[in-house]
Amino acid sequence: MGIQGLLQILKPIKTNISVDKYAWFTVGVDGHCWLHKGAHACAVELALNEPTTKYIEFFMHRVRMLKFYKVTPFIVFDGGHLPAKARTEAERRAQREEHRRKGFACFEKGLKDKARDHFAKAIEVTPEMVFKVIQALRAENVQYLVAPYEADAQLAYLERKGYISAVITEDSDLLVFGCKNVIFKMDQYGNGEEISRDNFAASFEYSMAQLSNRHFRQMAILSGCDYLPSIHGIGIKTAYQYIKKYHTAEKAIKNLRLVSKYYVPLDYEENFARAEMTFLHQRVFDMETGQLVTFTPVPENMDIKNMDFIGLEIDPNIARKIVKGYLNPITMQPLSMENPKRAILAPKTLNSQDIRFHFMKNVESSKSSMPINKEITSRLFAGKENNTEIKSKYFSQDTLKEIEVKTSFKEIDISKSIITRKSSSQKTSEIESIKTRELTNGIPESSKLSERDLNSVSNAQNSRVISLIQPIIKEKETVILPKEICDTNKSNDDKENQSPLHTRCTLRKRSFSKVDYDDRIHKIAQGWRKKFARTELQPLEEFKDM
Repeated sequence: MGIQGLLQILKPIKTNISVDKYAWFTVGVDGHCWLHKGAHACAVELALNEPTTKYIEFFMHRVRMLKFYKVTPFIVFDGGHLPAKARTEAERRAQREEHRRKGFACFEKGLKDKARDHFAKAIEVTPEMVFKVIQALRAENVQYLVAPYEADAQLAYLERKGYISAVITEDSDLLVFGCKNVIFKMDQYGNGEEISRDNFAASFEYSMAQLSNRHFRQMAILSGCDYLPSIHGIGIKTAYQYIKKYHTAEKAIKNLRLVSKYYVPLDYEENFARAEMTFLHQRVFDMETGQLVTFTPVPENMDIKNMDFIGLEIDPNIARKIVKGYLNPITMQPLSMENPKRAILAPKTLNSQDIRFHFMKNVESSKSSMPINKEITSRLFAGKENNTEIKSKYFSQDTLKEIEVKTSFKEIDISKSIITRKSSSQKTSEIESIKTRELTNGIPESSKLSERDLNSVSNAQNSRVISLIQPIIKEKETVILPKEICDTNKSNDDKENQSPLHTRCTLRKRSFSKVDYDDRIHKIAQGWRKKFARTELQPLEEFKDM
């Protein structure tokens, strides 16, 4: 994958790092690289079309490892077939079929080791495999994106726009696209080798100090890439020497024709230009506009209608469904699972932490943080009959039944009746906006419920709802402190007098002046400003519902 020999000549500027270097930052991941690695553990099962979840478990183990080091992963998968890569894809498909044929031949003869080796070389990551991994990513609220075509171009575009700080991959094409920080050969413990463009000017045998981004790109194409095979006998080192000497690919190719040992095809210049335009103008998905754009703007003197090799234009509505993983990027058909239980890892059971977050989490902020359990929320607020039994070791069944609301009131701002519990990974910009809003209003909006909201609820039908949420209604000078939730120092007599909602979880109120409150907010914001340097990446759920 990528440019053959490129990583070898850049070896002097490789740096051994641990992924915790990017703690509190967002790092992009080439999802297909991890899928290929995970599929090696179940190559035989995939070849025999047997059900397996080993590659999903491998993938999610890497995701959890990044989270352990406080790194926010952003997974990007390959999408549809790029026309400029059709020849390369056909050759690889033929090689996979050949290894699959040899694998079955060895398997029938009882040569399981050889069969496993051939099956490993015949691995093909399908949209169905990607879809199953996406289900696991959704279950753990991990950001992901299915590129319209190549994940390499999409990752480079995300880094250039500032969504991610580095890329984890095994494909050296990311350097050709212009990525500044690329991590290769990362193991299960988060150790890998990083190549940074900041070190290109360092002094070594193949120093890139005298090469511009264009020279570097043309050197890579001349040595051979996925979009154009190399001239026989031309490798990365020879390409480096010719580009460094003649400064442009056009002059380098002309001088290569003068050397008798090199055969340059007649249409090589035209194909070279197409390959370079593919690196420059390949179609990617723009998260701000929700539609496909080119990696870099196409010059006005070029007709993009004649550039199908960079990827066909896709309708924005279809593109958004592909990006979210709802449609097969190749056939444009909806994706589904024959057996969801085999595809998704076993869900976690509800515990005290889950219940606590359910009653504390702000519904509006759940899109960018931990989601609220929809099963419980639907029973509490939807007003519909639900026969599903909720089991919890934190609340008794009688308590859960009393909490359940069987009325159908129209609208009530739930986000104002649930206390917001801020995540430690929120960035400086969010802190500034919260500080400004809270200092203007005097108290957090998420900690009060207006009388107008209460009056909108029918007293006859919803008196029990008001009795449940009444304990968290406060005056303007009263603030509920999240750290004082679930106080275990209360006496048994006090607990018996509490409402069913607060049988195990109590709220303590404390009143203090606005001066003390302003000082407290200022200290919190000042501490968080030192801890975080960048803003949090907005999740894909910001796109409008389709």
